[in-house]
Amino acid sequence: MALFFHYKKKARRLIRAGFLIAIVLVLIENFQKQSYFNGYVTNVSVAKISSFEETPNFTTSGKSGRFLNRLKKQSKKCVHCSSSFSWKRISNTISVFSSYYDKRFLQTVRYGNFKRSVVVLGYEMGKLDNALFCGFIMNGNQRVIEKKPAFRVILAEFWKSKVDRYRAIMYRCNTVVDRPQYVTLMMSQDISSFLTIPISHFVPVVDQSSSIKHQFAVCYETPLYGGKYDQGIMDSIELNKALGATWFTIYVYEAHSIAINFLYYYSKKIKILDAVMNWGNNIPNPVYNRGLLVAIHDCVYRNMFWTKYLVLCDLDEVIMPKNGLKWKELMLKVEDSKIAHFTFQHLGFHRNVNKKTEFIHCPGKTKLKYKVPRFFATYNRSNSVLGGNLRAKSIAKPLYTVTCRVHIWRWMMKGYRSYQVPTNMAVMRHYRDKDIENLKTNTTSLDYGMNALKSQVIKAIERQFCENVKPFYT
Repeated sequence: MALFFHYKKKARRLIRAGFLIAIVLVLIENFQKQSYFNGYVTNVSVAKISSFEETPNFTTSGKSGRFLNRLKKQSKKCVHCSSSFSWKRISNTISVFSSYYDKRFLQTVRYGNFKRSVVVLGYEMGKLDNALFCGFIMNGNQRVIEKKPAFRVILAEFWKSKVDRYRAIMYRCNTVVDRPQYVTLMMSQDISSFLTIPISHFVPVVDQSSSIKHQFAVCYETPLYGGKYDQGIMDSIELNKALGATWFTIYVYEAHSIAINFLYYYSKKIKILDAVMNWGNNIPNPVYNRGLLVAIHDCVYRNMFWTKYLVLCDLDEVIMPKNGLKWKELMLKVEDSKIAHFTFQHLGFHRNVNKKTEFIHCPGKTKLKYKVPRFFATYNRSNSVLGGNLRAKSIAKPLYTVTCRVHIWRWMMKGYRSYQVPTNMAVMRHYRDKDIENLKTNTTSLDYGMNALKSQVIKAIERQFCENVKPFYT
């Protein structure tokens, strides 16, 4: 396996979800019955649920094995491990990933009323007309069936039956009893059949209720995949930290060994990142954009009660205030107690191929080079923002959010609304290395709008990359 600083000379290794699971299993060994979510009850009788398997077993050898052994030794001090959700195929047509206890009172005309409900996120194959019911396992292993059918919300912005075999779905059931420990979905209310459902078909119900711990958290919408990102993880995290973020969530469909090192550093060393490493393992296939729509909703619900603002973007995007403001200063200008969703219009940036790539050089280490982040490299700016909500991104209050789309929000709590932030206050800057013709407009001169943060971010990268990361991995 390539080491952290040698990837420019050695071939990059693309690691699929199975190997990612292997790494995560080593990292969370001895922590599988724990979760960093507040209120996640784990005192269900182990003897009664002994057949429950969070993730499959794995084997490894050679260099990969030595790498995992090193991570295993380092993980002994891990006090902030990722959640234990995993993809579960609970029937021939349904796969689910996560479930959350929602203590809010949701009252709408279209969707009905929900109080103390359970949300299940997953995929259905094709279009199913049969009603589904929530089956719960309570504390003490008692099984309970909810009498009313689960309410379904199709999460897809569009669905093409010939391309997307599965549809992203949010299932919601009221629960009149205390918070369940586990949940599954079934097509029958027959109690005898329910009692025979194996525990492996149930998903833990997480109660993430807590007081606000972060003012700004970032959710990276598109799951990490392929050879697209390596240092982009550090670039985006350090830039968003400079703007005010203190917590990050990212979903990993597949990744290079180098990307895993970055993820490991931020999630296990300095503990500001929740890296959902097993996202690509056993995910239904094919689904739209590697499970993007379910990932977004999982991110909203896992961060719902402990961050005031949730920034939704990708690694090559940044919501950038004008006039040198940070997010906190911007939100003070646009804040309204009844606004749950702040939209920022899309401004495109296209790489100038005529300019040479610049590098950050680590002091005293001539062989270590780091490309200047794309946000400060040479890009041409589009003349104008895209109209309306086209490719817009958001800062939202997750506490008042129910469902969303990639670029706009869909269902907020009653009495709350969306607001499009004026472009003279802030825009979403999108940096692309390749042009998309139907989005590209005539370009102007080079843009230097990010220079106010350049020095701060590059110093942070020099500190993280040159001083902290290398000793940590060698």
